[in-house]
Amino acid sequence: MDFYRNIDKYSDLFYGVSYNQVLDVEKAAVVTEPVTLNELKEFAKVSDSADDAILTALIKAARDMCEKYANISFVQREFTAFINNVNGGTALPYGPIGTLNVYNFDDEAVTPTVHGTEFKRIDYPRMNLKCVYTGGYSTLPEDLKLAIKAQALFLYENRGDSNNSMSPVARMILDVVKRI
Repeated sequence: MDFYRNIDKYSDLFYGVSYNQVLDVEKAAVVTEPVTLNELKEFAKVSDSADDAILTALIKAARDMCEKYANISFVQREFTAFINNVNGGTALPYGPIGTLNVYNFDDEAVTPTVHGTEFKRIDYPRMNLKCVYTGGYSTLPEDLKLAIKAQALFLYENRGDSNNSMSPVARMILDVVKRI
């Protein structure tokens, strides 16, 4: 740490300033969406089947947008997160977290010190880590399902017409549970 020039860097590992961060995340594919086409059609008051293909695609897009906005996985699946945990305390993305296996970058298993129950932080070891875990809800809470429906309806009603990418209703619901 150079206090005279205000430069923070750990040059042996990285170039430039690099604190705890998620370097990359690989997600398994979603098999079943938490909101069905019939649930969205009932919510949107759509009775005909002319736009079923569009609505089905919008459900997937809305879930994906809501997950990225809130940094929470709405569907249970496997994740592989590569994290820089040099300072300790890195939060794993896309919780709630179930089973967790942690490896160093040589794929050797390590025993971590973990804090948190649903949304976990890794305090130790302080190095680059590969975390393989099950994340997401097995049963999605109703308020999060409502956020997906509101977002899908917003996308359906504003196809190409809006500068805002998130529904105000979805944003209001997700701001309460949003993980930073």
